[in-house]
Amino acid sequence: MNLTKFLEFHGTDLPSVISAVDRNVNLLRNDVLLAVGSVAEGFGNKKSDLDLLLITPREGTSLPVHDEYGIVINKCLVDVRILPKKEVDDLLRKLHAVTEGHWDVTHAIKMTVEQRTLLHRLYHGQLINTIENEHRWEVSPSLSELLRLKLHVARHEARTVQVDLVGYRDSGDYRTLVHSAQHLLGQAIDALTACFELTNPVSKWRFRLLDQLPDHWIHRFVLRGTADSASEYYWKLHSLPAYLHKEGALEYALRIVSFARSIFIGAEIELIEKSFPRIIVQNKVGSSTLSRSNGPTLLPALEFDVDYKLIGEKAILGRINEMAQMVTLTTQGLAIAILHDGVTTVGEAAMLALGSESQWAVDFVHSTSKALEEAGLLFRAS
Repeated sequence: MNLTKFLEFHGTDLPSVISAVDRNVNLLRNDVLLAVGSVAEGFGNKKSDLDLLLITPREGTSLPVHDEYGIVINKCLVDVRILPKKEVDDLLRKLHAVTEGHWDVTHAIKMTVEQRTLLHRLYHGQLINTIENEHRWEVSPSLSELLRLKLHVARHEARTVQVDLVGYRDSGDYRTLVHSAQHLLGQAIDALTACFELTNPVSKWRFRLLDQLPDHWIHRFVLRGTADSASEYYWKLHSLPAYLHKEGALEYALRIVSFARSIFIGAEIELIEKSFPRIIVQNKVGSSTLSRSNGPTLLPALEFDVDYKLIGEKAILGRINEMAQMVTLTTQGLAIAILHDGVTTVGEAAMLALGSESQWAVDFVHSTSKALEEAGLLFRAS
């Protein structure tokens, strides 16, 4: 339901909405009035409210008495939030400051989800002033900065969860392990949607955002082939084990961590490290049924807390907060490392990452796996 149809359903129209706002706050020529939120973005339904954002250069006593107004127009409930332009300018400067410079996800970005949501709304809001407003661009953030922010928040939060998973595994706290894995999956979905320029940071809209991804969404990531849509894939990953037991909890968490690691790497190559060679994976659709004749052995999974850093045309893998050995890999070696998920065979990894199940390709997979094992990066059950 778009904005026009939403208003029609509630017995009103845009000019009536603007007139009602004007009666309450006395709209000025330099005010920017945006339709934002679920209705403006096409997520709304008949029970939604219409959210408006008024950005005004007025200051002090010249501002409206209240910073929020609820207005009823026929059957339509309109929520108007008023922001001085100075506050918006400060937030835009903060966004620029926290997203410029060196990419470093070891540090958290000091920005609340409310601030991030406001930035998203500023970018996607529909200008509804009847007078042509030359100030619209002044309150709109950069798309690249919004995407970088969304990925950074997801990557930093994910790293914390990855370390926690090791602790829960070692202490036998499998309920918390599963719950935390679900949280990690949410961060991976945020990175996935950022990769397709979807900036909304609100978790309740993750399925709606995934529904906007193209059918070939999986082609950007090192994942075994599937014909599932992104939302179907997410649903299956999110589904809990039928009952709690150690093996099922570990398998569930490993599946999610492996998926998340692939998504983060693909998104980082797409949005941040654009000079890093794009990872090409062969025969994505149907790869799960590749012949296992050349390598029936399953590749072990990487440890929960194995993370990566992309430098130049190489990738460095190591464990977070561990004084352990690190491994430097080529693009193809990184693809093989990502496929260490506990379900992919040596032959499948050779075909996916190298496009061949020849002896050379299989030997390359084995040598990469050995390097990961010697560095202590492979999963242990207890």
